[in-house]
Amino acid sequence: PPSAMAEEAPAAHPGPPGDDEDIIGQGAEAIVRRATFLGRPAVVKERISKRYRLKELDDRLVSSRLLQEVRCMVRSAAAGVRTPTLYLVDLPRRRIVMEELPGHTAKEYIRGGGDGGSLAEAAGAAVARLHDAGIVHGDLTTSNMMVLPDGSVALLDFGLGSMQATAEDKAVDLYVMERAFVSTHPGTDAVVAATLESYRAHSAAAEAVWAKLHHVRLR
Repeated sequence: PPSAMAEEAPAAHPGPPGDDEDIIGQGAEAIVRRATFLGRPAVVKERISKRYRLKELDDRLVSSRLLQEVRCMVRSAAAGVRTPTLYLVDLPRRRIVMEELPGHTAKEYIRGGGDGGSLAEAAGAAVARLHDAGIVHGDLTTSNMMVLPDGSVALLDFGLGSMQATAEDKAVDLYVMERAFVSTHPGTDAVVAATLESYRAHSAAAEAVWAKLHHVRLR
């Protein structure tokens, strides 16, 4: 279990505090930085403390959300979705340590002139597999998709993920992805459409989700 891993697993070494060169990204909820773990390239995601909350409440909320993220990653991997391999769950330090995947984010891939057709096919298949396992990602942006060297797509950052998802939850997930593509990459409407078609082709429950997506778009 994750709590046991937090007690027994060796520490990662994310570099000296304040070393901004190692930081990959920082948001309101977490800091993500490069590290090494047992000699392997790794990524550390550390959740940020909210000082306006009571410490006991903050600790409880952070632990709950961190464990939910870990469960989503583990269940996604079991369903065949490519995600970073988990190396360490460190609850006391509010962090998870995971594999650093090779490749480029879909955001970098698109801006670098990558093949939109192959990206759409792989991304749609990955999200379909995720949804068919009853999981929604919650933040399907092109920064949270990694195009691997073999052309497949891995999904990153399950911080807003949830399980036991309904058809409407999945439709909202697709809508977020649709809007994220178009707002970040103007002129990629054809790639978005192809991604959704790939999703329909690969998902066993696509038609129920598709009907909900129509209603979500009208809100």
